[in-house]
Amino acid sequence: MFNLEKKIKVLLTKNKISIENLAFSIGITKNTLLNVFKKNEINTKYLVKISEHFGMPMSYFFEDGDGSYNVANSQNGNGNKNTQIVNERCNSLAIENEYLKKQIKDKEEIINLLKNK
Repeated sequence: MFNLEKKIKVLLTKNKISIENLAFSIGITKNTLLNVFKKNEINTKYLVKISEHFGMPMSYFFEDGDGSYNVANSQNGNGNKNTQIVNERCNSLAIENEYLKKQIKDKEEIINLLKNK
């Protein structure tokens, strides 16, 4: 199970930043950040800001200690629902990826045709 408090505090310690400074830099109060630690949940926009602040990928916050991911067994008890949502999003991204690959291929063909004129 991922632990936001642990992950964020590791980054705070490594970067010698206080909880107050991090909270200020992402636009929340110290108490709000402490509530994040207590509840182990955060609004996505603030997690994005924390990721950007430390230059870490969002995935860092969802990795278990061994580097694996544990989205399905998150604390909200909706493991199957989360897994389904993640799988649906992955499938959607795979379809989009294939579409974009085709678009690139088509554009490369047009470029080659124009070069040969």
